[in-house]
Amino acid sequence: PAGAPRLLIEQEWREAARQQGCVAHVFRAAGIYGPGRSLVPLVQQLGPVAAVASCGGDAPVSRVHVDDLAGAIAACMRLGQASVCEVWNVADHWPAPRAEVARYTALALFRGAPRSLPAGRAPRPGLQRASRRGKERKRVCGDRLRERAGYAFRYPSYHSGVDAIVAAGGDARAP
Repeated sequence: PAGAPRLLIEQEWREAARQQGCVAHVFRAAGIYGPGRSLVPLVQQLGPVAAVASCGGDAPVSRVHVDDLAGAIAACMRLGQASVCEVWNVADHWPAPRAEVARYTALALFRGAPRSLPAGRAPRPGLQRASRRGKERKRVCGDRLRERAGYAFRYPSYHSGVDAIVAAGGDARAP
């Protein structure tokens, strides 16, 4: 399975921490996006219709804005020293197919985008995650992060994350 190497690394991480007499946490991040890592350049380069068409696959993919990944790690650090290794899933609340995110990005960039944009499957809040290829389906739930660590996502969906990227002038990396 594709996740086997990741599980091996997690086990090695935990064992290294145990040997040092400390506890390690594992953060399983969904697809990371943010300034410098979004679909904005693709939409700008190909145009809205071609960009959406190039993002096939209808499997929902969980994402996390880079600022929320950092915030989630900080929130877990504030919990204090744990006695056991904890695994934290870090994903926003709105998995969606890549084509739907590209469509939303195009609409955010070009408020008067052509009506011929391919309509993706309507996004649904949920706990599903899939590979970039849109074939693999995995369920990821980040509720424990919100409930136990008390983390409130700054960008709880790709909508708010894309809006922030576009409002900041596109996809340039923050200083």
